[in-house]
This record gives sequence, C-alpha cells and structure tokens, in this order.
Amino acid sequence: MSDEPETKGASDPPLPTELVFHNVKGNFFRVVHADGVVGSLTPQGNIQMGVYSERKPNPTEQTYRVRPDGMLGEEIVEKRVTKEHVVRELEVELIMTPAVAQATRDWLDQWLRRLREMTEE
Repeated sequence: MSDEPETKGASDPPLPTELVFHNVKGNFFRVVHADGVVGSLTPQGNIQMGVYSERKPNPTEQTYRVRPDGMLGEEIVEKRVTKEHVVRELEVELIMTPAVAQATRDWLDQWLRRLREMTEE
C-alpha cells in the first residue's frame, strides 16, 4: 500500500462543478428557543454544549372558583403555588468536533456581521 495520493486517470469521469444537498428534517426535528448555552470539553476532546431557555416557573398548583352554574370561574391568585426564581430548562445538547465548532462560530460571525450592517444603515 502506497502513501502517495491517487492520481486521476484519463478514463475517470470529471469531477462535478456543483453538488446539490437536499435538506430534510429528521423525525425528531423541532425548533428550540435558545437563551444561552453551557458546556465543557468531552474526554475525547470534543465540545459539549447544552442549549437552554429561561422562563418564569409555571404554577405547580392553581385554584379556581366554581360558578353557581358549575362552570369554571376566575383563578384565586393568592392560592397559586409556584416556585420562585427562574427556570433554566436544558433543551438540547450538542457535541461537536473542534472543526465543527469553528465552522459554527464562523457561520454565526457571518450572520452577526450582516445584522450589524443592516442595523447601521
């Protein structure tokens, strides 16, 4: 086995000048709102990034009045039970090679530059 790169022979078909990619959504595709990221390096030297969204906590318990006709009335807000502070919900975790992380950063930089140009006009 040789370490020399293979050379194209005269009978090899020419390389295409264009390559079309069809983008399809996987079965678990979803839109994720991101307020931030948290992460670290994996033991294999990849970048682990958890994408999170932040929100006020949903009530864990709500009490409503019952109207005389049996229909649900207004909430008795002072009986609402909810957690304090802010909920940070990890939505998805990405693990990427350094090369993919660099390409992602470059892609984000490109869009940030374009956004700055649009807002400066």
